[in-house]
Amino acid sequence: MMKRSERLKQLLERLETQDNRATAHPIFLVQQEYRVYGIDPQYCRTRYNSIWVYKDDPEYTYETEDEARKAFSDDEYMHEESFEDKYEEIFYHTGYQYVCAHFTEAAAQNYIDQNKHNLANPRIYVDSQHRCYEWIETLEAIKSIARKMSE
Repeated sequence: MMKRSERLKQLLERLETQDNRATAHPIFLVQQEYRVYGIDPQYCRTRYNSIWVYKDDPEYTYETEDEARKAFSDDEYMHEESFEDKYEEIFYHTGYQYVCAHFTEAAAQNYIDQNKHNLANPRIYVDSQHRCYEWIETLEAIKSIARKMSE
């Protein structure tokens, strides 16, 4: 297990060498995708913000109409009714929700790598802590401690 002083030295190096993406006092946020279903189609950004749901058992969903039609044609018992009788197109809106925050992009990526099995389409979003004096002073204190420990 790595000593605290080594971890702080590595953190200091990452803080001083990472790409801050032209952002003052960056904070690297891990976010994951979420969907809100049942949106009126006129409010969807594209025609493709929809899924196809089997009406008799909503657990069976398909991302495209082609996938739903294939499932319909593969089921020999379905042909007594039409595709439109058995499947419904449900529209949705996609957004991102906050998961956690990190000082460095490397730490955010490491979090995603270790937890991607629990995350829905994760991403790293960079925000700014400009004028957030507690954040800035905390980060400067960590840098100062890391510099002293590396001497």
